[in-house]
Parts: sequence; C-alpha cells; structure tokens
Amino acid sequence: MTLSPFLVYFWAIADDIKLCFFGIFCISAIALFFISMSYGIDYQEDDNSSRASQHIYIIKWLSLITIITMAVSVLVPSSKSIAIMVIVPAIVNSEPVQKDIPDLYKIGVEALKESLTTKKKQD
Repeated sequence: MTLSPFLVYFWAIADDIKLCFFGIFCISAIALFFISMSYGIDYQEDDNSSRASQHIYIIKWLSLITIITMAVSVLVPSSKSIAIMVIVPAIVNSEPVQKDIPDLYKIGVEALKESLTTKKKQD
C-alpha cells in the first residue's frame, strides 16, 4: 500500500484541524448563548422591531455555524485514528502475516494442549 502525499499531509494536520474547529465551535456557542440571552431580555414584549429581526438573523447564522463546526470537529479523525486506519490493514493484509498466522496458531494450540496434559499428569 502506498501513502499519497495528501494522506500524509492530512495525517500531520488532522489534530490541528480538529482543534481549530473545536475552538470556533466554543466561541460561536458562547456568542450564541449571550446573543440569545440578550434577545430574550430585550424583546420580551416588543418582537416586531428591526433590531429584534437583526438579533434573530444573527442567532440563525450563529446556530448554523455552531452546528457545522461541532459536526466537523467530531467527524474529523484524530491522527491516531488515521494511523490505525492506514497502518493496521497494511500489516494485517501483508503476505508474511497471512502466511505465518495459521502456522503460528497451530503451534500455539499444540503448545497449549501439551501444557494442559503435563499439568494433568502432575496433578
């Protein structure tokens, strides 16, 4: 299996991307909280003013940004996950592992049987 330059680059910056989107998520969630609170306090009775519609517009966009950045920060794999996704299949599907595992399994089973029979004889 060959590693493409893009995969190597993405592998190197995956944690930074995840952290960046998580930071944007935190900032937008805090801003959304405070703007929603100010909207609730300022416009309890009068909901038809132009300023109230501006608040609602900002709340909608911040909600969208918050949801998208949260989803991206959750769905971007960490560098450890990328390593597991790339390296483990390459190791497991390699010819030496595929050829030697059945033989090693048989040797292990035989050694276990011998160990159990010698233990029974000792008891």
